[in-house]
Amino acid sequence: MGADLDFHMKKSSIIIATFLVLAVLAISPIVLTAYAATGAAQSSSSAGEASPTIAHVDVSNGPAVTCSPTELCPSLMQTAYGVNLLQAKGVNGTGQKIVIVDACEQTDIASDLKTFDSQFGLPNPTLNVYFPQGSCTTNYGWGPEISLDVEWSHVMAPAATINLVIAAAPTTADLTGAWNYSLSNHLGSEISNSWTSSKERTCPGIPEKSLLATAAADHVTVLAATGDSGAWPSGPGFNPANCIGVLGVGGTSLDISSAGKYISESAWSGGGGGYASKIPEPSYQSTVQIKDPNKLLGKPDVSADANPDTGVWIVDTQDYGGWSCCWGGTSLPTPMWAGFFADVNQIRASNGYAPLGLVTPFLYLTIYGVNGTSVYYKADIHDVKTGSNGFPAGKGWDAATGIGSYKTNTLAFTLGDNSTA
Repeated sequence: MGADLDFHMKKSSIIIATFLVLAVLAISPIVLTAYAATGAAQSSSSAGEASPTIAHVDVSNGPAVTCSPTELCPSLMQTAYGVNLLQAKGVNGTGQKIVIVDACEQTDIASDLKTFDSQFGLPNPTLNVYFPQGSCTTNYGWGPEISLDVEWSHVMAPAATINLVIAAAPTTADLTGAWNYSLSNHLGSEISNSWTSSKERTCPGIPEKSLLATAAADHVTVLAATGDSGAWPSGPGFNPANCIGVLGVGGTSLDISSAGKYISESAWSGGGGGYASKIPEPSYQSTVQIKDPNKLLGKPDVSADANPDTGVWIVDTQDYGGWSCCWGGTSLPTPMWAGFFADVNQIRASNGYAPLGLVTPFLYLTIYGVNGTSVYYKADIHDVKTGSNGFPAGKGWDAATGIGSYKTNTLAFTLGDNSTA
């Protein structure tokens, strides 16, 4: 798999442009376990070349945590997507490490994660925080982004270690530098990026191409949010989700019962997606005949709940005094998919298989199939057929939701038990 990347690049080829050389590669992690927090609040923003893909609807009931289909707690999300069934089988990310790449800092993340876990009955995991370029001097509004990424990747894989890699500034150079640090130090088999470049730009040859080739060779899956501004305008799309080799994650609105039972999903109007004008359609998309009249790279690849109207609780003491609801944006499904892949890699490890790595071709060619005709598609994926982000959702792949969202209890074993995935 991965015919669209040069998997045979030698590791020496990732000696990249000098602006990405990390001055502190030998830095030791700050190993964090947690303490307490409370509060409430709202909003988010960022500055610089990259922005967190996060959206928020304020709930004015203060710190009281209530769970409902519009104020999601972990148990409801886990039930909706079948994660509870995975965990009943002992699949919870044991032995796996999730990498979260963010910028700047959330100084209370360790204690906030412990508060989150205590409220919802989750185990408190090992959380390591790395500052490979040195400490961030300004927050830039990334605090809730960090809380959302850490807490909700953890919901999907409660036993996995979380390695949070903090870029010194929200620039593409520093953020992709965090990829380099993660890959060089083997920090995990999933790298979650809930950010986009602030302007549309083509995925360049350096640094992304070299880093993604290394990730594929090392069996590391790189994920990125497609953004919260709806359909990509005619142009190259938002980096890094528009890179071949990155799993682009879009957004849906999730409809569930009060007990968390899945009812339906529709495309979220804010979810990013479209066609990258300067990047030809990769073979795995042309083979399965996605809706692509101009034969260009289409994104997203997959999706899940992102609408803040069906959003989630987080704890962020630094920025919002503690508990806050409801958070969404494609910053939510991106770390959730990363956590899910940690579950899959636990299954793969038990089978003696390497981690997934570049899973995108397998998702299209085997899980989806030509025009969505694979036997796995209905069993493993929720095909999102309604709603729009500017592109309409419909049967099969579309530029609003990709191939759809996960039925984790079945998809995990299709991916985990197949040596070629």
